[in-house]
Amino acid sequence: MPDSTSDRARKVVFFMTAAIPLLLVIAIVLHRMIPHSRIVFYAVVFIIVIAAANMTLNIISILFNKNISFPVRPNFFLTSVLTPPAFMIARIFVSKDVFHRSFITYNNKVIKAKKHKFRPEEILILLPRCIQNSDCKQGVVKDISNCSSCGSCDVSAINKLLKETGIKGAVVTGGSQARELLKTLKPRAVIAVACERELISGIFDSNTKFVYGLLNERPNGPCFNTKADMSEVERVIESILDKPITREGTPEEKGHE
Repeated sequence: MPDSTSDRARKVVFFMTAAIPLLLVIAIVLHRMIPHSRIVFYAVVFIIVIAAANMTLNIISILFNKNISFPVRPNFFLTSVLTPPAFMIARIFVSKDVFHRSFITYNNKVIKAKKHKFRPEEILILLPRCIQNSDCKQGVVKDISNCSSCGSCDVSAINKLLKETGIKGAVVTGGSQARELLKTLKPRAVIAVACERELISGIFDSNTKFVYGLLNERPNGPCFNTKADMSEVERVIESILDKPITREGTPEEKGHE
């Protein structure tokens, strides 16, 4: 049975907690080995302590659904202090993908607890190239609005959401193109659909932004005709958009015709 989102979040918290004494031991060893490094040693220990405090605030924020953690940029920096050693420890016990899924869940819960709202033009949905049906000839990578809405893949459903909400969206071929889009469009919030590896890369590449990572579904194996969990995509949009989604053809709209 797959882990629940709470189980995944607890996993990464456990490994990040274990990373704290490991980092302190490394700092002490280096301090002993390198003479005249007292100032550097105290600076490193200070950062580790603040990183531990940041993680504690994140956990409290998640548990009580309150925004008491550091702002996104310092939060990300302090989290990244603990992540590499946590990953080293985790690899002894679990697979790389398990740790990545745990970290993605933890990241999403921290971002959710901040309860920030954004205007449509401040939000960007990033989709992987493999979400497009492999038989489709439409050039959606350059422009997602080129989708013919045939319904053979989730690009059609995402395109409909973009029209209903006014938010931006793009299909990208990989991390390099995604990074270029972030530089060009400068969104404040990103909803990224991808595999574990691409999501982790995207979260760390977008450290000054609110990034929600949503794992794609791979009924045909990796990188081929993948799918998005549309209910989860809509849930995230509804949680961060500063206005309700206007559905096409809803009874409310028809009543005003």
